[in-house]
Amino acid sequence: MALWQRLTLLIPAHAPLAAGLLLGMLWFGIGQSVAASPGPVLAGFERPDATLADYRGRVVLLHFWASWCAPCLREIPALEAFYDGPYRELSERGLVVLTVTNDFRVGDVRRFQSERKFSAPIFLDMLGTLHDEMKMIGLPATAVIGRDGQIVKRLYGPQDWESPAFRAMMETYVAN
Repeated sequence: MALWQRLTLLIPAHAPLAAGLLLGMLWFGIGQSVAASPGPVLAGFERPDATLADYRGRVVLLHFWASWCAPCLREIPALEAFYDGPYRELSERGLVVLTVTNDFRVGDVRRFQSERKFSAPIFLDMLGTLHDEMKMIGLPATAVIGRDGQIVKRLYGPQDWESPAFRAMMETYVAN
């Protein structure tokens, strides 16, 4: 019997699945710590720069978007409604909402902000450094970071920010 045949007898049939799941968890970073080190600087748009470590001890809803992203633009009014409504109560219990734009030009962000009167904090990630470091995929994308600095949830695509289900999910994270 060839060596490779003997080795395959030692590996259970489900090992490839387990290896795939492990690699997937490592790649997508569930439980990945983003606040263990200060990490990349969030370049503030009309606000001071910050790092994710600055928010340790709070639940951070970090939303990635861009003014050139059609799905992002469609969901912005609902995000703004969440920010101006339920977020106010949840912020008293430890929730922070930060938005990060992948726009390449500050002028585009300035124009967007003035036209939309967007009040949520905006940070710049022009090169996609933070987006990539957090293993986010596409836009819009949202990461929920627990009080301990661990990513507890990744959400891809437009979210229904005003839904009872979304609110309940955020209530759960804030309660922990």
